[in-house]
Amino acid sequence: QKLLILARADAGQLLLHFEPVDISAMVDTIIEDTDAIASQLRIEKQVQPGIIVQADKDLLQQVFQNLASNAMKYNIDGGLIVICG
Repeated sequence: QKLLILARADAGQLLLHFEPVDISAMVDTIIEDTDAIASQLRIEKQVQPGIIVQADKDLLQQVFQNLASNAMKYNIDGGLIVICG
């Protein structure tokens, strides 16, 4: 599914649905999920509340999930993940 999305994006065939997205809330959800999966890691958040952007919510969430997944996968026990912006 992820490869199909990337292929469509590269070919200019991906339909985007722009809407207001609360990035701060999305980051909070990603942090909760990451903490539940990788409790051996420390997570720091440096994101202001109420940051709203116009974006495709599903694609943006996928980006954040991919970043969090990589941060967990390529980390060490007791390692640190910092989310800032």
